[in-house]
Amino acid sequence: MPRRMRIFLSDAVYHVINRGNQRQPVFIDEADYYFYLLLLKAAKEKYGVKIFHYVLMPNHVHLLVQSSSADSISKMMQSVTVGHCRHFNAKYEKVGHAWQGRFRSIIIDSASYMLQCGRYIELNPVRARICASPKDYRWSSYHHYADSHRDSLVDDDFMLKIFGDSVDVQRAAYKKFVEDELLNARSHLSQRFSEKLIYGDNIFVARIKKLYNVRST
Repeated sequence: MPRRMRIFLSDAVYHVINRGNQRQPVFIDEADYYFYLLLLKAAKEKYGVKIFHYVLMPNHVHLLVQSSSADSISKMMQSVTVGHCRHFNAKYEKVGHAWQGRFRSIIIDSASYMLQCGRYIELNPVRARICASPKDYRWSSYHHYADSHRDSLVDDDFMLKIFGDSVDVQRAAYKKFVEDELLNARSHLSQRFSEKLIYGDNIFVARIKKLYNVRST
């Protein structure tokens, strides 16, 4: 089976997905989640990657990130995956790959698509029926945007400013933005951000397809 095409640009936004090998769990206890987050923070700072949204699920992760160079995301993910795999195998006396072969990357355009994708990421635990609301799930960026909890892993940059000028207004508006999609998430009717290679308006999609000679997305 041929590998899926991947597009890497400098200063571009991507939805990154990485799954456990054969969809097996990669996080067993709380310490595993914490260790992965430490690795991710160190790697993103080393390679200059921005992380806008994330969720760590028991057997996979979703990230919404911005590259600093054409290879910065690959380097970040390789560093995190290798470090986590070594730790995981040593801790649980396993051998082989903890993660599947290659992570997936979907290039994302425009503020509206970024917001929708971020919401999609944070609603993953709801779609998986782990919890009824993202506020009840610990391992995501939701609490950085919706609560008083400040997550040093998250680069909110312009994201919060879209929702207002004051922190209270921003949090309330963001909560509503996510809650508006809760019913769809519970019914598995949410727009999916993991099926295509490119997400954006028609002009953006056409430009990327022409640049990389992509016939389908």
